[in-house]
This record gives sequence, structure tokens and C-alpha cells, in this order.
Amino acid sequence: MTPKYLKSIMVNQNLSNSDLATIVGVTDRQVRSWLTGAYPIPRLVSIFMIGMDEGVIDQGWLLPKVENELRELID
Repeated sequence: MTPKYLKSIMVNQNLSNSDLATIVGVTDRQVRSWLTGAYPIPRLVSIFMIGMDEGVIDQGWLLPKVENELRELID
């Protein structure tokens, strides 16, 4: 996956750098480094984002899972 393709999916899905960072468990800085091409985009992040782009994974399915993970981190 190219940085340009990642950014286009993020725009289409209305995801900020911070949103993607939270979803995949990295820092905002790491997402920025993917988008600038400073670091390669991990394969699993690519697969996940392609799933979102193709409608296989949607935010309605994803949101409760991310919320549960974050709740577990806080508790």
C-alpha cells in the first residue's frame, strides 16, 4: 500500500491520523511517518484499510470493538 492510497482511504472513511492511530494501536507520529513514506505501512494495517475501502469492514462493526479495547486499557 502506498502512502497516497492510505490517505485516500482515510479521507473516504473520514478518519484522522489520530483515529487511525487509536484503531491500530500506534501513535499519531507513526501514522504521519507512514503517510510521508518515512516508514513502510505494516502489512496488517494495509489489509485492514483495504477491508475498510472495500466495505468488508465498516465503522459500525469496528467502533464497539475499539471502544471495548480502550475500556479494558483504562480499567
